[in-house]
Amino acid sequence: MTGTSTAHTKSLFKSEVLPMCKFTVKINTIDRVKTFVSICNTFDCDIDLGSGRYVIDAKSIMGIFSFDLTKPLTVCIHSDNADDIKRFDEEMRDFKYDH
Repeated sequence: MTGTSTAHTKSLFKSEVLPMCKFTVKINTIDRVKTFVSICNTFDCDIDLGSGRYVIDAKSIMGIFSFDLTKPLTVCIHSDNADDIKRFDEEMRDFKYDH
């Protein structure tokens, strides 16, 4: 799992620490965007997608198309459920980008 990290982050609005899984992905075709969004929408938690200092909701197909899809993006799932994090990591295997 090159490029995958599991860490903890403090929620801005809550005092608890939430686990997260963050890695780099490549979503460079319309079909890959559709599949990526479909997978993200199977999760009840927040999933962010970022490029540089810009971060959008990974469940938003319109938001994803605002990025330059020729470049790798960073995806981060925010969940307190270890099973969700593991499933997300597994379902993202085809999107992971190794530098």
